[in-house]
Amino acid sequence: PSLVGSEMCIRDRTSIGAYKLATMIKVSDELLNDSIFDVQAYIVKEFARRISTKEEEAFFVGDGAGKPVGIFNATGGGEVGVTTTTANITFDDVMDLFYSLKAPYRKKAKWILNDSTVKALRKLKDSNGNYIWQPSVSVGVPDMILNRPYYTSTFAPEVAAGATPLAFGDFSYYWIACLLYTSPSP
Repeated sequence: PSLVGSEMCIRDRTSIGAYKLATMIKVSDELLNDSIFDVQAYIVKEFARRISTKEEEAFFVGDGAGKPVGIFNATGGGEVGVTTTTANITFDDVMDLFYSLKAPYRKKAKWILNDSTVKALRKLKDSNGNYIWQPSVSVGVPDMILNRPYYTSTFAPEVAAGATPLAFGDFSYYWIACLLYTSPSP
């Protein structure tokens, strides 16, 4: 994009595909009108859980067939900085990925990985047998990887030879447009 006067002109256009996601929860009128249990609150919570789980899966590992291309997808996903060379991950792999991201993007960057990768990183030791990753000792301060926050997802890949088991980036540049449509009841 380039600025012309006070307006921005977009020269390159990207087509953004739309994908449908739905769930259905069957509930009888009797149960809906039950005053002992707040069924409506349960339905709202269950609907949100189901939709958010499928969205998380699509945004991380989607293949573009009826869903978005996820950031961990080998074709069209995030730009790969580092892949593991063996079935184990090393802190050198983490450092390589950290520094493969351009410096301006590191300030707000976050890690995404699964619990098994967190566990593998937590178990790494130096030559004296001390754990490399030290947990936070301050109350209310979460553990971090190289002073950057991390988030876990069951959909992030497992550590394996040739795999990309963690993502690192400023995800504020990852836009998700969500349109909500609910079908009226008959």
